[in-house]
Amino acid sequence: MGYGGALRTGTRKTIEAGYDYALFMDSDLTNDPADIARFVAHMDRGCDVIKASRYTVGGGMPGVPWKRRVISQTGNAVARLLFGMGLRDCTNGFRAVRTSILARMNLQENGFPIIVEELYQCKFLAHSFCEIPVLLTNRSEDRRPTSFTYKPETLRKYLSFAVKAFLGVKPKLKEESLQ
Repeated sequence: MGYGGALRTGTRKTIEAGYDYALFMDSDLTNDPADIARFVAHMDRGCDVIKASRYTVGGGMPGVPWKRRVISQTGNAVARLLFGMGLRDCTNGFRAVRTSILARMNLQENGFPIIVEELYQCKFLAHSFCEIPVLLTNRSEDRRPTSFTYKPETLRKYLSFAVKAFLGVKPKLKEESLQ
């Protein structure tokens, strides 16, 4: 079930274990695990959704190819406007979300668009959002290249969730789908 299936499995296990938050981080170490402490500080303050941001003071993407940076920056500028949640980095997968919020979600995507699908549902479930600055690095050359590509279908899915959020189209959440 791909990236989305892995996130749904991790979410389910986090809920079953009774944790307050689920923290998601790609396993290729393009984000620094030392940044987890910054998430904890915001968890202690009670923030519902904590996103790592490449686009705040102190954030960035050293070593990431310019084409990927331009596509990411453009896509995030559009998403920022459409989501209207005050987040500068809507597509970064390094994030923490309260498990009580995740438990209400009805996530369907199997690929990377699940990150934006999750944010779309968070818009209607969460009360507070915050960001921490992070440096996203490029994978080292001894690792296989990323499997993420900017295919038209992927971009369409990213945009569809942002447009639905902008239009106020409420997602079908788990509790709502049972009625």
